[in-house]
Amino acid sequence: DVANMLTKGQEKKVIAKLDELKQKTNVKFRILCQAYPETPGLAIKEYWGVDDDTLVMVVDKGEGFNSRQIKGNILNLNIGSNVELMLPNQFWLRLTNKLGNQPYVEKAGEDTAILNAVEAITYCLEESQNGSTCKDLPFDFNVLTQS
Repeated sequence: DVANMLTKGQEKKVIAKLDELKQKTNVKFRILCQAYPETPGLAIKEYWGVDDDTLVMVVDKGEGFNSRQIKGNILNLNIGSNVELMLPNQFWLRLTNKLGNQPYVEKAGEDTAILNAVEAITYCLEESQNGSTCKDLPFDFNVLTQS
């Protein structure tokens, strides 16, 4: 969390959740919180041992704008080929479009957007081990608030 988007307590909870996910599914879920242009870049690939069983969520509150100068989504996913097969493309698209869009982030806060994305991803990846498939977000994130 080089951009300090999470509190130390939130960071510890996320790390515990990601460790549990790794044990249950063999998925290495990594999160990079940054503010472009200050970024570690591709150095994380080797440092984290990114492979086909890795999901990297880059949370960027930096200077990213689209062609109409509207600030872009803060959530970007780099999904390993084995992880990508565990859930349909529709899930990944809805996740980033719902929880990473600027209106949601402004209303809920960056930390809540990150925590809700982690919750949705870990829940659905764990459910995929039981034969279930999330085609959409598993919870109504309009009503979730920080705890």
